[in-house]
Amino acid sequence: MVSSVDCVFGIYTTSTSPQYFSFFNNVISPGDAYFTTGAFNSGTPAGVAGVVVNDTGAGNVYLCNDTVSSGNSSSAGMCFFSSAAIEEVHNNIFIMRGASYGIWSAFDSTQNYKNNCFYKSGTGAYVNVQATEYTVIESGILKVSAGGAALANSSGNIAENPLFTSESGRDYSLTSSTPASVRSGGTNGIGDTHDWFSYNDDITGTLRPSSGGWSMGAYQY
Repeated sequence: MVSSVDCVFGIYTTSTSPQYFSFFNNVISPGDAYFTTGAFNSGTPAGVAGVVVNDTGAGNVYLCNDTVSSGNSSSAGMCFFSSAAIEEVHNNIFIMRGASYGIWSAFDSTQNYKNNCFYKSGTGAYVNVQATEYTVIESGILKVSAGGAALANSSGNIAENPLFTSESGRDYSLTSSTPASVRSGGTNGIGDTHDWFSYNDDITGTLRPSSGGWSMGAYQY
């Protein structure tokens, strides 16, 4: 579990050679002390974020079954400043505050954004890829507008309030009040093109799937 209570980024990576990053079953949350105003300028994050991949190498990035907070009003849950060969982003819950994004990517790589829950309390777009904002989710697909252009390789995504046990207390476990689309809307990924799946439990060791489905986020219901 990654719970960064008082730091600018929950996770920050940087490398000049190809790297392969896998983030499974984490709660990634920058601290309240940094819930301040920042901005993205010339590819450099001045705000705070849950995960920042800032590599010049072209490795693969796997972000699966994590609960990720954007941290502040002008950042993102996941920031890709890397020319990653593959971005596999599955089964996550992105907590979006203010004008923050769920995912921000400087590169139009082979991204696969599937079965993620975007929970926003503000006005930010769900995803920003190379300055194109995807503000609508229709039938699980991220789109720039209602009926507009779709983000390739996006499916199964939802916009829901997960109704955590205690968001203010940073207890991001799921409850009986959590929408069924979150409790059982994930996918285990076996047989996926890139076969990212390599675990069968959650952050507490609870087996996945249970209660009839595979949950989104770090906690299995």
